Amino acid sequence: MTDLKQQIEELASIKADMGKLKERKDKLEAEIIKQCSADLENTKYKSIRYKGNIFDLTAVTAESLKVTYNSFLPFIFGKAYKDAVTEKTDYTLSAPAKRMLIGLYKGNFIRATIKEVVEQMVGVSDEERKQLLKKCKGINYEKDVDNILKFTDLSEDDAKEYAYLIAEAAVWQDFCNLLTLNGITDEVQIDDILMKIQSAFVVEDSTKISLS
Repeated sequence: MTDLKQQIEELASIKADMGKLKERKDKLEAEIIKQCSADLENTKYKSIRYKGNIFDLTAVTAESLKVTYNSFLPFIFGKAYKDAVTEKTDYTLSAPAKRMLIGLYKGNFIRATIKEVVEQMVGVSDEERKQLLKKCKGINYEKDVDNILKFTDLSEDDAKEYAYLIAEAAVWQDFCNLLTLNGITDEVQIDDILMKIQSAFVVEDSTKISLS
């Protein structure tokens, strides 16, 4: 019985310590996220890395899309509706559709193609451009940064800048494909769709951190 009492006391002590550690962990994460958000604010970068004495910390911004007006979805997607939207009690969008809508909602797009962005890169050879066109799709920002650094002699800052532009171009490319599918060329109709996207969705930002 004495052993059981000791075990109970030890368990209670461990749980108390775990509670304190979790509280401290949550506080540290909140402070770090605030600093990360401040450092990433007014930049086009989606991630940042900090050096520690032993570990490094990486912070990555994430975006989530929520549907607010379901009735706008058929108008926005037209003939691509069934491909982009899964009808349930709620509406589930495909990953490409989410990525496009988040970019359009936040205005993170340029009216250019990925090819046009790559062709405008300064200090990049024709052979390097061919490789970048194969590798950079505007889907995974970190991967595009890595590929630009891998296949060119550009600086990390330039790689991040171009990767962001590629992501913005990919949003517009996907939107143009959607417009083509639905036979829409009129600027008034296009502006109407962009306006309805602002009403049909809301985008929430969050920051995730990890140690390495």
